[in-house]
Amino acid sequence: MHDRTISLNGGTTGILNEGNIEGCIAKITETYFGFSAYDNIYSKAAALLECLTKSHPFADGNKRTALQAIQLLLDLNGLAFRPDPSTEDRCKEIAQCKHNFDDIEGWIKNCSSPKDK
Repeated sequence: MHDRTISLNGGTTGILNEGNIEGCIAKITETYFGFSAYDNIYSKAAALLECLTKSHPFADGNKRTALQAIQLLLDLNGLAFRPDPSTEDRCKEIAQCKHNFDDIEGWIKNCSSPKDK
């Protein structure tokens, strides 16, 4: 996914920290005493976006790859993510810790809708 993003949009390829990628995936799939840490698909997408954006696992294209990852996650769950005009700025702000988790989740929910069949 990252290599495709870089080939389409430019930038430097390469993984800086594979453990960060694995950690972000584990974060959205973990359970505590049989309960999911994230109770809906929007919170899982928010956790994935926040984690990939902040942990900076790639040499370049972290925010773009994070967006591609949440688009895939939502798509696999019957939802289409339709970025709004604030998407680029919002991702930069998420990387700079300017949005709390609830804000990120709400924004993703507002940009998502059921896929057309």
